[in-house]
Amino acid sequence: NTISTSVPALTALLIEKRRRLGVSLRKAAKLSGSSASTLSRVENGRVFDWDTGQAILRWVLEEETQPMEQPQ
Repeated sequence: NTISTSVPALTALLIEKRRRLGVSLRKAAKLSGSSASTLSRVENGRVFDWDTGQAILRWVLEEETQPMEQPQ
């Protein structure tokens, strides 16, 4: 099924976006409008509903307009 095969792709995109921005799950949740627990489920390859997947994908694909966080 298309949605279940899309899970690994969205997982990889989400992890890469967080790595590129240098943000935690909580910060990524705030930026994306999703909850940290939802992002965690996606990163762990669990299936998500269509609306959640679309919201996360929009955030993952948008251009970064904020500077990356500096490590503490």
